[in-house]
Amino acid sequence: MLEDRYALENHLLDAVHHGDAELAMQALQSFRGVTIPGRKGHTKTTTVRFRAVALDALLRKEAERAEVHAFYLDTLYNDYLLAAGEITTEQQEQALVVEMLQQYCDRVARYSTAGYSVVIRNIIHYINLHLKEDLTLSTLAARFNLSRSYLSDRLHREVHSNLTDYVTLTRIQFAANLLRYHHYTITQAAQEVGIPVVHYPPVQAHHRRDAVPLRPVESHRGLRDEPAKKENFAAALSLLAMLCSMVL
Repeated sequence: MLEDRYALENHLLDAVHHGDAELAMQALQSFRGVTIPGRKGHTKTTTVRFRAVALDALLRKEAERAEVHAFYLDTLYNDYLLAAGEITTEQQEQALVVEMLQQYCDRVARYSTAGYSVVIRNIIHYINLHLKEDLTLSTLAARFNLSRSYLSDRLHREVHSNLTDYVTLTRIQFAANLLRYHHYTITQAAQEVGIPVVHYPPVQAHHRRDAVPLRPVESHRGLRDEPAKKENFAAALSLLAMLCSMVL
């Protein structure tokens, strides 16, 4: 039984190492019926908290082994330490474990630089941590003491993309993450990742003499009176424009 439990743990950690949330969930299901006894003298509440804290540490170390920069793991790790200290039942522990597995797998899938050369690994980390900056081939080549042609060639070989498209896609992915998990507004997300918010001029309608004008309440309701909505609308257009530039 002990060997089986260890094998299941290794299977679970291996799934996290590869950022495979589906495989991690399957491994977790295999734990059903496997008893993991608590320590002597500890209450049930203490036991579930200890297990959650231990798993949090294991998952963080596994993500590190998968070449995920500590920047993407530290906040996640600390958040789950706090969450583990608040659970009191096995049901809460199970829900927390599922969430932890999904989030750590997501970090590995998105931020692992395993398989990249040291040069490209450093470039990727720099881009991810400085999205607000002017990330051009010239600025990055100068910062890392590389020639523009060499850096461009390495990016094409390893990332299979030119720098402009890679930075654009990274900014969009980070913005989407801020919108989904951190409840940023579109404007806030765009500004946080260095996407310029372009304020498009209002469209002037050309009415025929017999056309019935729309009342302000019916036309772009709220945009006229709420600057925040105008900012969000402009940011959304900027994000859409950047995405379209990559696929057209």
